[in-house]
Amino acid sequence: MTSPEEDIDSRIDVWNSMQMIWMDVETNDEINSIALRCSESKYTLNELKEIYWNEVYPAVNPNINQVIPEWTGFNREYLIEIILKHNTFGKPVPSLRFNPFYSARWWRRLEKVIIKNRDANS
Repeated sequence: MTSPEEDIDSRIDVWNSMQMIWMDVETNDEINSIALRCSESKYTLNELKEIYWNEVYPAVNPNINQVIPEWTGFNREYLIEIILKHNTFGKPVPSLRFNPFYSARWWRRLEKVIIKNRDANS
């Protein structure tokens, strides 16, 4: 997979939708739209998992622990900036067993809906 720096135009919609998992919103209401955006992307499920854990998670996970967290999502320019600054691209995806419960739970749910969407469209 191409590095984030070389693939911003293709990744930005996926980043923008995935970031909502760590915003101060009801994630249950967001999961279908996030999965739809991911399903429509050019990325394989494994690549989406890498994007989730190695790009979006390190950049936006701190938001969920803020006293007053962002809830509308970061604007695209700032999102690109923090992802490029904090990503761990190229490193192995951490084991879900050892990941924070919140993020691992939402990845599992997102993954199921992406698979369902792609199966329905094949």
